[in-house]
Amino acid sequence: MEEDLNRKSWGSFEKGAAKNYLKGFGQGSINSCIMVSEIIKELNKYDENFQILDLGCGNGQFIEELIRNGVKCNFTGVDFSDALINAAGNAINEDKVKFINDDIHTLKKLKEEKTKFDLGIYSHVLELISSPGQSIYNAKKICDKIMIRFYEPPKFKFDSVEIKEMRISSVSDETMPYLRRKMSKTYYRDILSSIGCKKVEVYKDHKAKDEIHLLYF
Repeated sequence: MEEDLNRKSWGSFEKGAAKNYLKGFGQGSINSCIMVSEIIKELNKYDENFQILDLGCGNGQFIEELIRNGVKCNFTGVDFSDALINAAGNAINEDKVKFINDDIHTLKKLKEEKTKFDLGIYSHVLELISSPGQSIYNAKKICDKIMIRFYEPPKFKFDSVEIKEMRISSVSDETMPYLRRKMSKTYYRDILSSIGCKKVEVYKDHKAKDEIHLLYF
């Protein structure tokens, strides 16, 4: 049921809303995006052939931020919303950027293509999907490392899911429900244990609650 809700909600954006609305939805602090960019530069040693997978890329706003911050890599954005993927493709016209419609829980298309990436990134996405563990499990199969940019860091005593409303039109007040997860420490640790995570580097933005976790396997 949660997965059906996600598909219906994120696939319902009117064209104008898909292009513009998410520019202000779920945005992290400026500092945390700069931190992500600098971490990537350290990881890729300025290798422009470095392969990054943006998991749940939406309308491409995060890739745009990385490019503005001087990250030069091959970017692939993946999302199951046609409306958002189309908006991303229209917004970013770069040779080293492409967008694919695929379910980030299963990553079926990318696995069938045997595509491999140096780094997979969830930017304010893990809190919004129905099965975080399933998604990370499959991402690990095609990504050497995984980075998670948390809007709600996994510090809660209990795992909970709220249903909230978001506006999906630029010309009306139409809204759709979406999931917002607050992840418990135990739930997160269980996910990391199940995928064989050996080390987690944590970077904190002390001016906001954003956290960046870099997972090693």
